[in-house]
Amino acid sequence: EVLPSPEMVLLANPNVDSLVAQLKVAIQRIRKEQSSTNINHRRQHEFHRRVSEMYSWDRVANETIQLYDHIMQQDNKKQLWDRLQRYNSVGSIIGLFAYFLIITLEFWLSFVEWWQPKESIDVVPDLPHYKDTIRINKEDTAVDDDE
Repeated sequence: EVLPSPEMVLLANPNVDSLVAQLKVAIQRIRKEQSSTNINHRRQHEFHRRVSEMYSWDRVANETIQLYDHIMQQDNKKQLWDRLQRYNSVGSIIGLFAYFLIITLEFWLSFVEWWQPKESIDVVPDLPHYKDTIRINKEDTAVDDDE
């Protein structure tokens, strides 16, 4: 995400002292601007306009869908041995427990896939997009009005 201009944002380090310091700066800015109400009122409207142009629910939803699609297209199927290697750094006791758990789950998954193969599961069709639904509903309403 690209951050807006510096007058709209204050960056802080991820610790309490830095957050408190930047919060104090923000409060001081607001108090300074409140002394001249006309300028402050115009600035608030300008700030709101800029933020509403930068961020919208449609944009967030589209970016989320793109991210999910990207993740789903990646080959996330790792070999069992590669996945087990990730647990080497968690410690000897927890690592052994993780190995046991992963191997048990892998056997269970293999059994379930043998018992009920993926091909035998019905796939639910995707729902139409919201805009398509509105268009379809309007067409249905137009047909009902004609009758």
